[in-house]
Amino acid sequence: DVKSYDVILFEFHLNGEKGLGLLMERLRGRFPSAIFIVVKLYSSQTLMHCNGVPLWRTNGSADCNWQWSYDVKTAMAERDMQTARHNAFISTASSKRQLLKLNDSRTDPAVLEQMIKNVNAYIYNLPFPFETGRELIDTGWYTNDYLHLTELGHATIARGLLNMLSSIDSIKTQSISPLRLGTPAPNYYSTEKLGAWGAGDQCYNWFASGDPTGVVYTGAEVRPLHPGLVVNTKNVMDVNEGLMGATLTIMSRYEDPAPLYIIYLGSNKRDYKVSIVQITLNMNIKHSKQLDPNGYDETVLGNTESHFDFVGWVKQGANTISVRSISPGTEKFKILGLAV
Repeated sequence: DVKSYDVILFEFHLNGEKGLGLLMERLRGRFPSAIFIVVKLYSSQTLMHCNGVPLWRTNGSADCNWQWSYDVKTAMAERDMQTARHNAFISTASSKRQLLKLNDSRTDPAVLEQMIKNVNAYIYNLPFPFETGRELIDTGWYTNDYLHLTELGHATIARGLLNMLSSIDSIKTQSISPLRLGTPAPNYYSTEKLGAWGAGDQCYNWFASGDPTGVVYTGAEVRPLHPGLVVNTKNVMDVNEGLMGATLTIMSRYEDPAPLYIIYLGSNKRDYKVSIVQITLNMNIKHSKQLDPNGYDETVLGNTESHFDFVGWVKQGANTISVRSISPGTEKFKILGLAV
């Protein structure tokens, strides 16, 4: 990829941020002059209820006296204050390259904030100017499932991002920082358009395409995640149960050892338990670990999300990953991709 980008957006907040550290670090190395913005949204279906019935089950009925599920206003105010402090830091402090915590899962907010600071990224929050739940419903920002945004909701975010970019561009071009008058603006934005990807840039991902080209596999099947849908947009590689399990072989083109990561489907649904597996790299028991895709903060609604784990260091040439079920669940272990 020889393209350069002025702005790169990250929208991960509702689906989990595991692997975000590695992604941001590699993108910062490749695009040193780009503006990074992390977009944080919220799901309205989790914020309110009507006599104990969650929003997503009522289609926003006008007959309900909507109550916040918790002290939403205070939580959102604290969110906005943290974001303001963070963006002020990015606009006034020098850049410091630090090692990211790459194997983060349900990252602690402080760790996540530091991760974002490490790559000089800004945060954009979807506004929350509401006194009552009915005001939020009446914005028209959400579809009937109160999880996904409407065209109006997307337009609201687009306007907010354009306003933020105008402010950031002003900070980058002025000789003084508007946040601290008289203080020279930091010179951490590189003028270099393209840098290096780092230790690797090979990615095999069939979640969207259903195409595992580049991976030779046995004991597994690539199939739609939701086979009943007319239009399929999500695909997984199911690992067979039993002693043999599955093997996946990829070629590394790097002379030096390179880190290998696996992306797989996780769940915190009560009735959707995925098999726990043991994964081994190149038949070396020292490069073996257990992966448990199941969360422990189960909710009535629940959800599935992509998980991301470090496997080991691959050598140049062929490398084989063995995946074997050690605790069967109601669902087979589902691989979404591999990354070197």
